[in-house]
Amino acid sequence: MGETAPLELHVLGAVTATRDGVVLPLGGKRQRAVLAALVVARGQAVHLDRLADWVWAEAPPTNVVAAVQSSISLLRRHLEPAAAARRRGTVIASAGGGYALRVADDAVDAWRFERAVSRAAGLRPVAAAEELRAALDLWTGPAFAEYDDQPWAAPEIVRLHELRDLARERLLAARLELDDPALLIGDLEALVAESPLREERWRLLALGLYRAQRQADALAALRRARETLADTLGVDPGPGLRAIEQQVLLQATTLDARGSPPEPPAPPDDRTPPRATMVPPSQHPPRPAAAGADVRLLVERDEEVDTINGLLDGLDHGSGGLVVLEGPMGRGKTRLLAHASGEARSRGLAVASARSSAVEQPFGFGVVRQLFQPLVEDPSQLETVQVDGTELARDVLQHVCDDSDVDGFAVLHSLFRLTVAVAADRPLLILVDDLHWTDVASMRFLAYLAKRIADHPVAILVALRPGEADVGDGLVDALVVDCRNHLRLAPLSHDATRTLVEDRLGPAAGAFVDVCHRTTDGNPLLLEQVLGALACESIPPDVSHCDTVRALGSRAISDVVSLRLRRMPADAVAVARSVAVLGADADIGTLVRIADLSDARMLDALDLLVRSDLLRDDPPRFVHPVVGDAVYAMMSAAERSIHHERAIAVLRPLGVPPDRLGAHALEAPRRGDGATVALLRAAARDALGRGAGDLGRRLLQRAIEEPALGLEREDVLAELAAAESHESTTRPSRALVDILDEPDHGAPSADPIPSA
Repeated sequence: MGETAPLELHVLGAVTATRDGVVLPLGGKRQRAVLAALVVARGQAVHLDRLADWVWAEAPPTNVVAAVQSSISLLRRHLEPAAAARRRGTVIASAGGGYALRVADDAVDAWRFERAVSRAAGLRPVAAAEELRAALDLWTGPAFAEYDDQPWAAPEIVRLHELRDLARERLLAARLELDDPALLIGDLEALVAESPLREERWRLLALGLYRAQRQADALAALRRARETLADTLGVDPGPGLRAIEQQVLLQATTLDARGSPPEPPAPPDDRTPPRATMVPPSQHPPRPAAAGADVRLLVERDEEVDTINGLLDGLDHGSGGLVVLEGPMGRGKTRLLAHASGEARSRGLAVASARSSAVEQPFGFGVVRQLFQPLVEDPSQLETVQVDGTELARDVLQHVCDDSDVDGFAVLHSLFRLTVAVAADRPLLILVDDLHWTDVASMRFLAYLAKRIADHPVAILVALRPGEADVGDGLVDALVVDCRNHLRLAPLSHDATRTLVEDRLGPAAGAFVDVCHRTTDGNPLLLEQVLGALACESIPPDVSHCDTVRALGSRAISDVVSLRLRRMPADAVAVARSVAVLGADADIGTLVRIADLSDARMLDALDLLVRSDLLRDDPPRFVHPVVGDAVYAMMSAAERSIHHERAIAVLRPLGVPPDRLGAHALEAPRRGDGATVALLRAAARDALGRGAGDLGRRLLQRAIEEPALGLEREDVLAELAAAESHESTTRPSRALVDILDEPDHGAPSADPIPSA
């Protein structure tokens, strides 16, 4: 075996290295962890201290530096056996006070896999299926299999497994275009069962069943998807699932496999608008409500609906515009987009829609492809999309690329020309949901397009959440800052809540409506979830069932809060957790110290949480107690304990009363600290003096649990015995028994708390 053969590193399974097909010895698990950590860094230098902290965090050796250097030396010897000792540094190089991996881009299986998935996104089904099969064959087990419990590997493992799930979905999507769909149903069902919250899997299953001549089963699968999403997350299916359900019901030809022979054109009817015939504005008939529109779902959205209708009226008269819908999760943005889509189609307008995704955000022009790829691949639109100046646009739609691959301005203008060409046949409405996750390239196009459509029949309607991750470079702000129709969706009023409650459950008691409104904070999604659960159980809307509403609302809010916080920056999460721990003592000063942030970072995080409708400002408080409970529950027991300890350190110098400090001390770590014992005893005296016997006894019991209590132990036991004796004169105090069991019990050094 010669060292000229290429070195290959494998992390999609066990961490190994091979050269010319021969497995190289890499030493023990910890030594292989050093190599795995360098792979995670993707060629960036990892400082020696950080490497040591990653690999030896649980049991650091006496000389950590020597341990790291020894592992690096042994790895170099195994990876470069033919090189002299002093020349072994081409694979693992010394850099930046640490080490970096210096290998070719195709030397690591995970890197090859990532590039293959990216390439496949721009290929035709045959080539895409071949590329994705080869990419998935690189996996021999879970990524970094031996280190799935290590914090340094966890983010990369999650990222690779997410990409693997995406590749598996795209492979089955390609196979649905090539193979007999009946043969794929089993694979699709297994994929859904594995991750039932991934909506794309349900969409593929429904598509496969439909193409296998099983329309009833396709609709049944979509009902199962709706129930699963509602029961687990409290959300409705996204646009993709809603669109395919509508297409199945209409038996749309777009569901046919690409290889299927085209059907003869059918005369247009009220379900299928003409493909490329622009109806002059003067010839539009009176418009009924959009098909399938449910006015109940748009309650108190009159301003938004009027604005959308105005946007469509402008399209009817050949002018474009931009409308931005902004609001937290569940405010009804997606429903307004669906209303706009249905209204536009009922007017005979063309609609191009896309939904951004955090998973696909790294892929350039992903949203642009969702918008325009169906047009480019439609034979009837061939003349439309092949006008002069659209060559670069068509190239973008057929290949995966990023900003470094193309002349940015030329591509943007070519996409603009393509958009105008499409709109020349029929006025075009562009819909983008979850704009905050749009890839950078598509975001630049939307910003470019928005400034040039005033005199063209092209309208843009986008929806975004405040506080979610931006695409960078301020591109979202660049799009919306000059928008004259930037609508921020407000929560439902009490009257709107009553309307929805009584529409679903019948005449309701005032107290019942009050609880529904307070529990859901006017969030339409949460209210609908609560009302749906109540309707399923046939629970009447009376006073006796108010507690049921609170319980259902708490679960629904907890699910949504948990999902939203996981998507927020670390600073915002830290501030939310600090507010949850501090409660009424939370203000700017205490939050800065307990979250360990600068003033500027604290203010940015607070602004984000307020805009996200999780906190109210001045002073910082959660919009609903259940939100605070959900944030607190998301923290591990260890995290809560440390935060309560920090709270004591921050609040004690401010003169906060003992009873409030004692609440934190109950949850703080047990460190054998005399100051903590004194605090607990003072808080217990205060509680017992106010008649709060249960709390006083809990505080004293917690003081006894403090390690190394020493001579104070008998004093605390005596205080606890007095408190227990005051509570019950018929049974002996447990604390008194403990005192008598002490080997040298005597009189306490301080008088116990009097029982009177």
